Amino acid sequence: MATTYSFVEVKLYHEELRRFLNTDSSDVKDLWKWLEKQKRLALVGAKGMVGVKTGALRQNISASHLGNSTGQYVTIMADKPYALMHHEGTKPHWITPNDGKMLRFTRGSAVVYRQRVYHPGTKANPYLRSQLIHFRG
Repeated sequence: MATTYSFVEVKLYHEELRRFLNTDSSDVKDLWKWLEKQKRLALVGAKGMVGVKTGALRQNISASHLGNSTGQYVTIMADKPYALMHHEGTKPHWITPNDGKMLRFTRGSAVVYRQRVYHPGTKANPYLRSQLIHFRG
């Protein structure tokens, strides 16, 4: 015979929290406004701190603010393929072409072709993580 469990208190807690977060209470509005301000500060800070070559990574940084029955959440992110490498840095490594041909790049005004090149690595730039300091407020 199967045992059944009832989580009435948990359900009520979530329902009460959901009701509280969806009311016009000044406390909830103040919390929402404060988190929105922190989100904007973090977004501006991350965009100002990220390295800029073409501006594509800066344009890719976004932030969102979500409120539901479990609380309020602020997310700041960048999803370009190289965003994590820029954020965490890279170790020195060899770069080879994907299609088996030659790598082509410019050095000064000269066009250079190589079968592979050694990249010295990059220093980490935690442009997203460093913005968490704003939420200690």
